[in-house]
Amino acid sequence: MTTKFDEDKNVWNVENYSGNNNVKIEVKNNKEIVSIYKCTNSVFVVSNKCNKIVLDNCKKCGVLFESTITGVDVVRSSGCQIQCKVQVPSFSIDNSDGITVFLTQENYSTIQFYTSKSSETNITVAGASEEEDPKTYIIPSQFISKFVDGKFTTQEVSHI
Repeated sequence: MTTKFDEDKNVWNVENYSGNNNVKIEVKNNKEIVSIYKCTNSVFVVSNKCNKIVLDNCKKCGVLFESTITGVDVVRSSGCQIQCKVQVPSFSIDNSDGITVFLTQENYSTIQFYTSKSSETNITVAGASEEEDPKTYIIPSQFISKFVDGKFTTQEVSHI
């Protein structure tokens, strides 16, 4: 498959990259969307603030970005790492496995995570100081639902 790297009507289309560890995407304005599709073993660096980043059908890729307005969507991907340097309101992770998100002390507490049909999703937050180790949090992928006091409740599974 041939690689694709172009911008068309505020959408960066980055497709079919394999084994490239330094794909730079220079966003010009915050209305632009970055769409990374069917890439493997590659690292993408998105500079400047963009509207949204979509990682679709990618394997073992990394994405480093500054900020987004609406968030990051990860769909049908596996073994990917995503790092936000400044700000992102939300992550949507759907039908994906082995996704790791790296956040800073300054931005982690304001972000929402939406997950569906995904497993092995980890959130790593930098330590409060350079001496403090990062902390990793696991987003549950298994839940138990039952009726309690006449209401239907759902909780994460704490053991299997």
